[in-house]
Amino acid sequence: MGFASSLVGAAVHLIWALLFYELFRRVNRTISLLAVFFVIVCCVMQALAGLFYIAPLLVLDDAGSLASFSTEQLQSIVAIFLKLNEATFEIDLVFFGLWCVLTGWLIYKSGFMPRLIGILLMIDGLGWFLFIAPPVAHQLFPVIALASALGEIPLMIYLLVVGLNVKRWNELTQLQRN
Repeated sequence: MGFASSLVGAAVHLIWALLFYELFRRVNRTISLLAVFFVIVCCVMQALAGLFYIAPLLVLDDAGSLASFSTEQLQSIVAIFLKLNEATFEIDLVFFGLWCVLTGWLIYKSGFMPRLIGILLMIDGLGWFLFIAPPVAHQLFPVIALASALGEIPLMIYLLVVGLNVKRWNELTQLQRN
């Protein structure tokens, strides 16, 4: 389940980022492209974390080719894969944080979405970026989780319930054409 959810999560994040690129490229194409780049790296790291998540099962399930290893050695190999999963996922969170900061800035500058959502998403991103120093991030995780909820949940609800200001978004399109 963890492996499958990692792959599905990576695919959903990639689709989400491409939709956001299309939405926000009118605000700032360079920043929007950079945000997509960070999400691509994020998705690659998330998929890699998924592989490290399933690797212990493959090691423990393949008795034939690993028969020369003792039980303790196999357990050590499994522990290494689990640590690699955790480290890879923490790197994923750093890149996700960068995406949140850039997307929050784009929302703030857009004029077709509430600035407050942009500010909250930037704060959220700074929280995830703290995983660049995992011991600090682990100690501050309750604060990071709260910042995440305050940034990401209002964004999703706003987009699902209200949507963007289409008139302002179309004005940006007209400005680019002129």
